[in-house]
Amino acid sequence: MKHAIRTIAVLLMCALLFSLTACAQSGEQTSATTAATTAATTAAGTTVAASTAPAAGTEPTVLKYATFDNYYANASYADGVPVVQKMEEIMNVKIEWELTTSSQYATTMETRLAANADLPDIMNLMSVDPEKYGSAGVLADITGYIGMEYTPYSMKWFEDHPEFLGAITSSDGKVYQLAGYRGRGEVEGDPYGLFMQDAWLANLGLEQPTNLTEMYETLTAFKNGDPNRNEKADEIPYSGENYKIFASSYGLTLYTDGAWMKDDAGSIQYTYTQEAYRDYLRYVHKLYDEGLMDPEFATMGKDQRNAKTAQGVYGMINSWFASSKTYNDALVSNNIEGQFVPILPLDQENGEKGFFMALTILCRPTGFAASSKVLTEALRFFDWSVMSDEANILTNFGIEGVSYTVDDRGVYHYTDYALKNPDGLTPMEALRALGCWPTFAYSFIKDSRYAMNETYPLVYDLTPAMREYVRDSLVFAPISAEQSAVYNMHMTDIDTYANEMMLKFIDGSADLENGWDEYVGNIESIGVGEVVEIMQARYDTANKK
Repeated sequence: MKHAIRTIAVLLMCALLFSLTACAQSGEQTSATTAATTAATTAAGTTVAASTAPAAGTEPTVLKYATFDNYYANASYADGVPVVQKMEEIMNVKIEWELTTSSQYATTMETRLAANADLPDIMNLMSVDPEKYGSAGVLADITGYIGMEYTPYSMKWFEDHPEFLGAITSSDGKVYQLAGYRGRGEVEGDPYGLFMQDAWLANLGLEQPTNLTEMYETLTAFKNGDPNRNEKADEIPYSGENYKIFASSYGLTLYTDGAWMKDDAGSIQYTYTQEAYRDYLRYVHKLYDEGLMDPEFATMGKDQRNAKTAQGVYGMINSWFASSKTYNDALVSNNIEGQFVPILPLDQENGEKGFFMALTILCRPTGFAASSKVLTEALRFFDWSVMSDEANILTNFGIEGVSYTVDDRGVYHYTDYALKNPDGLTPMEALRALGCWPTFAYSFIKDSRYAMNETYPLVYDLTPAMREYVRDSLVFAPISAEQSAVYNMHMTDIDTYANEMMLKFIDGSADLENGWDEYVGNIESIGVGEVVEIMQARYDTANKK
């Protein structure tokens, strides 16, 4: 680790030769700053800079900030990381970190909030109920602070994306939290989808499937046509890792929105009792019943599945685009013919184009202590740190000249420090050693994930074309204490039963045709109707209906 730190230090010295002004100049807004960083337009950026710039020559404001420590354990925020140090320098603050491990953080923070003693100025709320502690006067009510004076970057973002403000506004109409943006930023840079073995397709003279019917025919050919040419019936057409991905062909969003969907009338429905969900189950059951997906799909762990993938037994897998390189490298190491190549989302059954789902829009909701003596300074710093172009370049790309460069076209590229780290760190480890992709709130820039794949042309060249297939996830307002009590009373039993029956319907141990009405009736009797009313109210609040 000492050698790794020395490497970073040398690179930082070299970086002094580079100007950092490019990422702050409004005239150089590039494709790498178009997702989360559109929080400020050129005009707004000029106004914002004037209103938030710290006074020259003043002592740094000390801000106490609670979160769990860096995912890369060898570079604790408490010891200083270059990205945070640069943020402190720009905003003239000094952060005193209050850190725990990720496994301890939620319990620790809940205990501290309940005690309401010696709280930090800024705190990652993780699984904390902001309305519970906001209405009790523990978390600051920041409703009146939202505006161009204290939160100008967020304000501009809210104007362009009112649903984001709805997602952080509690049922009492007050705001007790702010957050970074995730949503499309991650998926547009690194989609999650289906990958097919190109040698299997070629050996059987097949094209990539475009809909569910063609997919079924392709998987059947994989099973019966000896696509790996070893004259053994040892192929498993589909790994079954995330069979929920097929639900998008029925207009469902099981992978991201889970149990909730919006119908054609704009009303929230419980997905697992809808006829479209039943149709989806019919399809997956057919794959299972005819041996087109791994029979151990529901029981095997990640390591076992990865081992099978490396052995070349699968014709189709699920993967994040970036992660697929690991699987293809394993095929090469084992002298397996072909590679896994991404396919476009399968068309929907109604003929509409398929889609990828964006993730939840909020990144690390964050609260502020009502007792803070530096609340306005904390708000100004946080607002800049999650919604300004300048900060988002830092948290996504790192330090110019060390972890990234910008070419003559204004396109951002990671350096060998990130992609071929001299100390053997993975790209994520190398960037997190600098403070990128942190555990505290920040906003995702799609091109930071995209640039990570620059040395992997298979997915790098295809990713831009995939972006038109991204669909936004549903946005819900925070749940109130009263709503939470009702929700928790019903949903634990509903989720347990629905997930149990999903597997039974797929493997055939429950009759999907003759047992469906009883299944729906059981979920209704547990109280799903009351929960749907809560989710509808939360959706309406967030989306200003």
